[in-house]
Amino acid sequence: MVALSLRSQSPLIRARKQWLKSRLGAAYKFWTDRFCSYGASDLRRLLSEMGISAGDCVLMHSSFRPTNGFQGKPQDIISVVLELIGPGGTLVMMSMAYESSTKQYLSTHPIFDVRRTPSRMGILTELFRRRQGVVRSLSPTHPVLALGKRAEWLIEGHDRCLYPCGPGSPFQKMLELDAKMLFFDLPFVGFTFVHYIEHQIQEYLPFPLYEPAPMTALLRDYNGQDRALSVYVFAEQAVRRRNVEIITSRMRCEGTADWRRIGNTQLVVAKMSDALTTGVRLAASGIVPFDSDA
Repeated sequence: MVALSLRSQSPLIRARKQWLKSRLGAAYKFWTDRFCSYGASDLRRLLSEMGISAGDCVLMHSSFRPTNGFQGKPQDIISVVLELIGPGGTLVMMSMAYESSTKQYLSTHPIFDVRRTPSRMGILTELFRRRQGVVRSLSPTHPVLALGKRAEWLIEGHDRCLYPCGPGSPFQKMLELDAKMLFFDLPFVGFTFVHYIEHQIQEYLPFPLYEPAPMTALLRDYNGQDRALSVYVFAEQAVRRRNVEIITSRMRCEGTADWRRIGNTQLVVAKMSDALTTGVRLAASGIVPFDSDA
């Protein structure tokens, strides 16, 4: 009888918890809107202070929470960055179709449609993907979105890269453009450029960075033609042990990454070249961005 009574109450308890959670969420949003609000002009001013300027190539990683304090639409954030870099600049975002490891994703044999497959990298990336003029690279595993002066050049040939984040990839090309990384409301530990750094320091790793043989990735290109590409994927040990904070914390201490807050939003700006220099220097001294194998 007691067990039955508890079971009969559980839907009510769950409903009350959900109601309480929604009330707390509404209260928190009211608080951030009241005391931590900021607009597009405030964001533009701060990003300018942090070094985002005309002609820049910017790789932007982002998250968008209703409690970040921004008084505007997600599209307005993209517009602020585009205004700052101007027509001579190039804005780049990631648009992977998965949140798991690349090996897990490819094991399900998905077809990556460059025109239609949505981005799983946050709402700003999906809105950017749909923006007029944005192009997407032909990589089934690490496709980049780009808009601006060097967009077409950046994405060209990505389908021919056996290592999607390695030599000849848009990541190497962004490095050549002295690109900056911008993190909007996202921790400075999820930057995709770290894979290029890992490729450069793999001789220092105590384990193979990649699986021994490439995997097949299915691509539907801009002409609607299906193609099978070969790509190397990261080894399971590399995925499990990866610790990007080993690089980013050193950059913060050395002042090569700029951390700021506006409203309830964290911003970070750092140069790709500084990240690469830090990663290579640490690796040469025996410190790699991976945890020891427990």
